[in-house]
Amino acid sequence: KFGTTLLICIVIFISIIGQRLSGWVADKYDLRYGYLFFYGMALVGAVGVAFFSGWLLLVSAVIFLIFLFGTQPIENSLIARLSPARIRSSVYALKFTLAFGIGAFAVNIVSVTLKKSGTQMVYYEIAGFLLINVFLILTLIYVSRGQSIRQKQTVDD
Repeated sequence: KFGTTLLICIVIFISIIGQRLSGWVADKYDLRYGYLFFYGMALVGAVGVAFFSGWLLLVSAVIFLIFLFGTQPIENSLIARLSPARIRSSVYALKFTLAFGIGAFAVNIVSVTLKKSGTQMVYYEIAGFLLINVFLILTLIYVSRGQSIRQKQTVDD
C-alpha cells in the first residue's frame, strides 16, 4: 500500500510540470489553441488510463495529470483576457465556485460509478467530460475566429 501511495505522489509531483509548461504556452501563443492542446492531451491521457495497465498506465497517468493541471494557467489567462475589467473578480469567483462545486458533485458520480462499473469506467466518464470541454473550446475558437487572443504583454519598469 505504501508503494502505491508513493507512486501516486511521484506522478502528481511530476504533473506540476504542466503548470510551468502551460504558463509558458499562455505567454507565447494564442490562448485558445493552448487551451485546446492541453485539454486534448488530457483527453488522450484519460483514455490511456482507461485502456492500459503496467508502465503504459503510468505514462498515461502522467500525461493526463500534466495536461489536466496545466489547463489552469491558460484558463485563468483566458478569463483575464476575455472578461470585462469591471467584473473580472466576479468572473473569477464564479469560475472557482463552479469548479469546486462541480468537483464536489463529481465525487458522488465517481463513487457511484466505482461501485457499479469499476475504475475503468470512471476514466471513460472523465474522458467524456474532457471531450465536452474540447468541443466547447472548439466552439470558442469558431466564434472568435479572425481574432488573436493572446496574453497582454506589459513592459517591466
